[in-house]
Amino acid sequence: SRPLSAGRYRYTDAGVETVDGASSVRLPLSFASAEDFAVSLTPWAVTPGPLSGRLERGERADITLSLTGEDARRGVLDVEAWDESGAWEDSSATLIEQVPFEYSWRAGEFGE
Repeated sequence: SRPLSAGRYRYTDAGVETVDGASSVRLPLSFASAEDFAVSLTPWAVTPGPLSGRLERGERADITLSLTGEDARRGVLDVEAWDESGAWEDSSATLIEQVPFEYSWRAGEFGE
C-alpha cells in the first residue's frame, strides 16, 4: 500500500461515539505539521482476559470487568451465544454504568 499523502489528507478527523450516538468525541488530526503524532484510545472497561468459552446446559458464567477513571461513564456490553450446530443463537445488550463516589474520614477521639 502507498503511504498517505500529506496534501491529500491535510486535515482529518477521527471520531468515536456511543452505540446509541448520544455521546461522541472528535479528534482533529493535522497531517500538515512536519511533526510525528500518535493517537491512543484507552478503554475504561476491560476484562482480565478473553471472554469466550463453552458452557454446558444449565451452566452459568460470571463476567468480571475492571472500570477505570474518575468520571461517570455508561456503555453497552454485548453478549452473544450460539450452539455448535448453528440452529440457535441469541444476543443481549446490557447497560453498564460507572458512578464515582467520594469518602472522607476525620481523625480524633471517638464521639467528637
